Amino acid sequence: MVGLISFFSAFLSNEDILVSDTRLVVDDQVYPIRGITYIELETKEPSSPLGLILACAFFFMLGIFQGNIIISVISVMIGFLIIRAFSRSATSYTLLLDTASGKVEAFSDDEYEEVERIYKALNEAIVYRG
Repeated sequence: MVGLISFFSAFLSNEDILVSDTRLVVDDQVYPIRGITYIELETKEPSSPLGLILACAFFFMLGIFQGNIIISVISVMIGFLIIRAFSRSATSYTLLLDTASGKVEAFSDDEYEEVERIYKALNEAIVYRG
């Protein structure tokens, strides 16, 4: 029995990410390089604090109308926690891929350098593949 050895050029390889001349592997998801038509690095800014301020004011007024300052303070704290849980506090960066099946979010992280490394390696792989 003859064993076949597959040779490929790796442009980036670490724990969860592999960018080679044939594929991109991110979190056990495989994207063939030949199927990628366009890549984009998207920046998502954090949510505006205005919504948080308005929500806290709403919950404060709700407590005031109940006639109890303790309920008012507790309402503000609960409102703050609820709004904070659903809002982003940091800028996030996403690697978007256009493929035959549509636009896909391949990778997202709060660190720009990490996403940019994958973006550059993927560009190199696409150029190498031709």
